Amino acid sequence: MPAAFFLVAGQSNATITVGYPQEQSAAPPQALPGTVFSCRDGVIFQDLSKVRIGGFSPAFGVQWHALTGETVVFVQAAAGATGMHEWAPGRYTCSCGHDDPCYEDALKLFRSALAAWSSRRPEDPVVRRGYLWNQGEHEEVYGIPGNTIDSPEAYAHAYRRMHIGFQNELGLAFGGLIIVRADKQGDRAEDSAAMTLARIAQYRLCRDLPDLYMVSQFPERCDGSCMFPAGGIHYNQVSFNRMGEEAARNLAAALGLVRPA
Repeated sequence: MPAAFFLVAGQSNATITVGYPQEQSAAPPQALPGTVFSCRDGVIFQDLSKVRIGGFSPAFGVQWHALTGETVVFVQAAAGATGMHEWAPGRYTCSCGHDDPCYEDALKLFRSALAAWSSRRPEDPVVRRGYLWNQGEHEEVYGIPGNTIDSPEAYAHAYRRMHIGFQNELGLAFGGLIIVRADKQGDRAEDSAAMTLARIAQYRLCRDLPDLYMVSQFPERCDGSCMFPAGGIHYNQVSFNRMGEEAARNLAAALGLVRPA
């Protein structure tokens, strides 16, 4: 069966440790055996028909397989609390107190996972490579004068460097962007849609980059009840499920794999 590899990048709402692992109530959809896999270490592939994880990737994977028939493999590179300055190649400064090599780590993780998959499962060749991105709450706090990324233009410039790097270094053909929610403006849905630094940049990027697609705007329709705990920074699993399904449908349509809904 042909396989689609997705690098999952960004901050905590793009990880698999939020949603279901925290709340232990609503569950992500369960994949059919051998159709959706998650890899965190570049070596081990967890079959999501047997393992439950959090976040948007389970729902995305189930929906993507249903639409395309492709086996889905997620390379989970997202890291909590990280900023755009940690995801772009180059030198950036931020007063947040951390400067993790997220971009470099993502390259290593994806290459390792791709090599491991290709050697073990030659009957499931990788026919599609892309990435999924959700990040930007960090810049709502630290996008201030004195830090390198202090404006929508600065965020967009750094993001472009990451995007081009993923293309050139990993052969990723496209990016799917899940819009970041405005976290500090209040708990109403209209507050979630406030135009923060990162949100402005992300809309512009999807307009200007022909191979970057806005795949889910669900976060800007969220009120405080969509989060866990209510009013917190992380979505609940029900919200992640809706986000992942929407993202898969929209990305498949954008790539011409299915008809738009």
